[in-house]
Amino acid sequence: MNKVFRLRPVLFILFLSIATRLWAQYPDRYIHYRAIPGNNEKWQTALDFYGSEKLDSALLYVKLAEEEKLKSEEWESFLFFRNFRGQLLGEVREPQKALDELKEARAIVRGHIDTLASVEFAENLFLSARVFTLVNDYKACEGFFHRTVELLNRSGRFPGMKAQVAYMLSRLYDKMLKAEEEKKSVDIALDAVSKLDDEYARAIYYYIQGERLDRTQLYLKADFYEAAVEAFERGGYISDYLYYYTLMKLTQQYSSFQSDFEKAERFSVKAEEYVLKNHLSNAKRYGLYFAIGDMYRSFDKYEESLEYLSRADSLIRSVFDPASFEVLLSNLYKGRLYRYMGRYNEAAGCFYTAWDIGRNNWEGRFPHEFTMYGELGRLYANQGRPDSTLYFAQQRLLYGSRNDSSGIHSIPALSNKANTVRYYNSLVMKIEAYRQLYRESGDMTLPGHALKHCEQAFLLLNELNEEALEENSGIKNSIRARAVASYAVYFNLEQFNHTKNDVFLIQAVQSINNAQANYLTFLKRDRISDEMLPAEKELREQISSVETNLLVSESGNNLMLEDSLMKLKSQLVEVVLGSKGLENQKENNGELVAGVDVDSLKANIPQNTALLFFHVTDFQDGNEYFYESESKDSRQLVSLILSRENIDVSVVPFDDHFNANMRNYLRGLRTGDASRQKAGGSALADCLLMPFQDVLADKAHLVILADSELGDLPFESLPYGQEGAYLCNYFSTSYHYSLGLWAQSSISEARWNKHYKVAALAPDFSGDNGLVADEYTVLSFDSLTAYAADIMRDGNYLKPLPQARQEVKEIEALFRKNGAGAVEVEYQHATKQLFLDVARQSDILHVASHGIADEEDYRNSGLFFSRQEGRAHFLTLNEIYGLETHAKLVVLSACKTNAGRKAKGEGVMALPRGFVLAGVPNVIASLWKVHDQKTKVFMVEFYRNLLSGKSYADALRLARLSAISKGWMPVDWAGFVLIGI
Repeated sequence: MNKVFRLRPVLFILFLSIATRLWAQYPDRYIHYRAIPGNNEKWQTALDFYGSEKLDSALLYVKLAEEEKLKSEEWESFLFFRNFRGQLLGEVREPQKALDELKEARAIVRGHIDTLASVEFAENLFLSARVFTLVNDYKACEGFFHRTVELLNRSGRFPGMKAQVAYMLSRLYDKMLKAEEEKKSVDIALDAVSKLDDEYARAIYYYIQGERLDRTQLYLKADFYEAAVEAFERGGYISDYLYYYTLMKLTQQYSSFQSDFEKAERFSVKAEEYVLKNHLSNAKRYGLYFAIGDMYRSFDKYEESLEYLSRADSLIRSVFDPASFEVLLSNLYKGRLYRYMGRYNEAAGCFYTAWDIGRNNWEGRFPHEFTMYGELGRLYANQGRPDSTLYFAQQRLLYGSRNDSSGIHSIPALSNKANTVRYYNSLVMKIEAYRQLYRESGDMTLPGHALKHCEQAFLLLNELNEEALEENSGIKNSIRARAVASYAVYFNLEQFNHTKNDVFLIQAVQSINNAQANYLTFLKRDRISDEMLPAEKELREQISSVETNLLVSESGNNLMLEDSLMKLKSQLVEVVLGSKGLENQKENNGELVAGVDVDSLKANIPQNTALLFFHVTDFQDGNEYFYESESKDSRQLVSLILSRENIDVSVVPFDDHFNANMRNYLRGLRTGDASRQKAGGSALADCLLMPFQDVLADKAHLVILADSELGDLPFESLPYGQEGAYLCNYFSTSYHYSLGLWAQSSISEARWNKHYKVAALAPDFSGDNGLVADEYTVLSFDSLTAYAADIMRDGNYLKPLPQARQEVKEIEALFRKNGAGAVEVEYQHATKQLFLDVARQSDILHVASHGIADEEDYRNSGLFFSRQEGRAHFLTLNEIYGLETHAKLVVLSACKTNAGRKAKGEGVMALPRGFVLAGVPNVIASLWKVHDQKTKVFMVEFYRNLLSGKSYADALRLARLSAISKGWMPVDWAGFVLIGI
């Protein structure tokens, strides 16, 4: 499934529960609908008292204002003030009185107003429904919601209010476990606003769509929330409470899950401005300060966080009872902050204060008891008290089932799929406790318990992959998979060291495979299963097209395109969420993430081939926080070699010394500094290759499956064997993202077939086609100078590439001379559309062009083509994912086509990734900027070797050796790598 759209989280569910509680406990008015009475002294005085939390005084002055309007028979204004007084009575814990006052008001105004035309009458019913939640009378609440919807239906007015009422009703049905009624209410809400050409209606529509998505679809949620905010602002509805509520959600969204400090702070500032402008009371303001404080904590800005949490605590203590839920909550937030700051005694004090408030003031379970188990478990993990960590983690796992008779090492069943992430977090907490206990005691029963928990965690990650609606949510699962794999590798190696049984090394390989390109592997497997609904596929293609048009649009006003994009994404939500309810959907079949049988695969590895696995241990999954239990300098590089006959392992420190050697080596490669290159390369080879030289003695081909932290390293240029020789003097090499993906690729042929069709394109960048500034090109004085012989195929400057044109001409001549296959070459009108067309029918695709790697947003990395009037000339990674092709080999003869952002557990987010997902088994791409002239010579030599019958890997190796014989430096021949067989 092509799930691609635009990762240190906190307990987002905690914030949501606060927000939900505030909504129910202090129902706010949707002030967009009414003209708030102005120039009313009593009303303004009431507002001032309300803002300063003097609610009794506010009640008095609202009543005085109300009586004036009743006396003058200004019925709509009277109803406005009475409704507001009903809200205040709810806030001062007098819900029954509030309901009586609201009922009396309805009786008073009947006969004096047109109830169908009165937004205040509808608001009275709506407010009554929400006040009933304060007395837990869901039946009465449901009735008033229905009365409000019916009134608004007959009125035909206020569609935005109808949408909000219907959506609140759907949330009530969710609590009442009435799934069918919940869906009907959502449909009513969306239908009320979906066809209206009005900014307020758009805002409500986008907000509801965002709310419908769960925590596995976070990035798409943010898209909808941001679209809602923009619509509120364009329409001038910035006093609406839902606008503020959406700002709060975005603040938490970008701090909790997307690690975007700039956006998180921007939306928090807007939310704070709203609070000050709209006189929100202290009882409401503290929720904002909690959100902002937690936002700063998630970015390690602890002093700023403490300032806001202290403000919240001060407001709470001025309003609420010391034994209240709000004081419990404040201690929970401060305790978590103190834990992150390493102030464990203060953290423990806060947590146990919260615990005592909960135990003493609630019968049975208390609010956030589940969260308390997690916080105390993490605190004890930080302090190195694994017995306590194990206890609280198990209590957290048992929370849904309350099966207290289970043993401490049992794995309780997941009772609610909505809690999958939190259940997974509890498993990881237990696994960390096992690791600490084992290091203390050496008890050999503990690795077995830990590995069972690792296996269950992998199964849960498979579930989360199924639910992820866009790639970045899936990448978060890859970070989790890497952490679980690190634990599994650790315990398997401990068992191997104890027993010398190779089965534990096989299991270690499987665990590493689960952590390598976890989500890409899932996408590829899901694509092969061909279970994507046609409607979903079509929508994703349309979305990709509109996103690309937005990226390259030169227009200053893209509102129509953005609106079209959000409508398409809304349709996607309907299709994907709708498909979850269909029968015969895929069930978790118990596979591990990648579903590879290592024993079977081992027997089928070619005799001359060895697979090298590299895994850097990392027990932090971006969600659990155990830094104090693991020194930052104690990470290890685990290397395993797998061949038909052998499996072996090496473990070395992955410390500052290793990283310094890698930096020096890469710098030496790219700058031609031979001393840096030699020193760094020798040290790296000692760690990465020398432990396995006996196994490698009779091998000719190496498949390298490297951790993302080794993603820049061209292994073929490492020193090996005799003085002055490189690894490529002895071996051909290929790379892949994971063992599972390599196994899929190995089914395909890895050499030239005389019946293949070949397409070679060299886009034209002369004249108007080159040197055009857009989203991707950065012009400088240097880019405007005459052509220089050392021009690079770098997309920052779209200079003409004369050698690229010559490259495809010589490739064509080679194929013609050999009478091999059908060859199509284009070096003038090599447009993006032509590439898309030839991709459908070619077996080998060769593109000699400018490329660019966007490390901020990897989806925008891509290739340039010749300009074509009215169409984009840039092909992005996001588009490549959906490419229709049956190609066996793609050659990207351009700069940095295998460079980009490195995602933990997922690999380098570069163009080959897109082609692999599109079904291409072999891709040749570049790690850095490449030279126009030398690249031409290198590529022609590659094809000459290929036509002589060599495999793709051997042909590439021989091209390297030819370059070495010419005296080229490694920077000129080591940059091109094969991702494939």
